[in-house]
Amino acid sequence: MAEIDIVDADARELPFSDGSFNVVVSNFVVHNIKSEEGRRKAILEMWRVLSPNGRLVISDFSKTAEYIQILNSVSNRVEIKQFFIHFRFQKLLLCKRFKKSINRKEVFTKRFI
Repeated sequence: MAEIDIVDADARELPFSDGSFNVVVSNFVVHNIKSEEGRRKAILEMWRVLSPNGRLVISDFSKTAEYIQILNSVSNRVEIKQFFIHFRFQKLLLCKRFKKSINRKEVFTKRFI
């Protein structure tokens, strides 16, 4: 069985080096940060620790338009999926970090009812 380390840290200042993780998941976390700048820092930190070709998944029901704007500034591909499992307006943001930069931005929106 693999060893698992549990680390308690502030999402705005993650104690990991750049590109440490293949997948970063945030489930109902970011909206709890009161300031817009703090939420921006947290999302950019998640992006920083993501490895090339890694995936960032943010699930939340509030302030998702703000998250999309932040992610569009660093990613060429952001997918938004809306679903009604826990909360009516819950959205799942999927973002992939590519090794090479792509000049055009692509935004994919899918709605699930």
